[in-house]
Amino acid sequence: MAEKIILQSGAELEVTESDILTQHKLLNAVCQEVKGLDVSPLASGVQVNLNVIKDLFCIMLGSDKIANAIEPMLRRATYNGVKINDFKFFDNEQAKPDFLEVLKEVARVNLAPFGKFVLSQLKAQGVALGTKPATTTNTPLK
Repeated sequence: MAEKIILQSGAELEVTESDILTQHKLLNAVCQEVKGLDVSPLASGVQVNLNVIKDLFCIMLGSDKIANAIEPMLRRATYNGVKINDFKFFDNEQAKPDFLEVLKEVARVNLAPFGKFVLSQLKAQGVALGTKPATTTNTPLK
């Protein structure tokens, strides 16, 4: 399914989800890059720690692993109706200012299917809400 996104510049980005193996490579790259990041300040629920957000932002933008995982996904996107073949597309002066936003949106579209599960796991551990982990019971599936 394709998602149309109007970028801050007014350009239209259309992103189609990649296949599951390509999505998994991106998910794996993101997990590998952020696994050592201390998110406990975010879990406090009191105040957002800007250093944690800065660190996360820098990891995501500076990671060759993540960039290499996103590049094949760009081939399933168009920018103002023109197919994006690779990073060289952004050598174009019109597209260059949108480079980071395009990467973010391509990653978001392709990671979104995993988001609900990941958030539920974080909430179960008390990370997302700054609470204690929920108790689990073994109830049979119906």
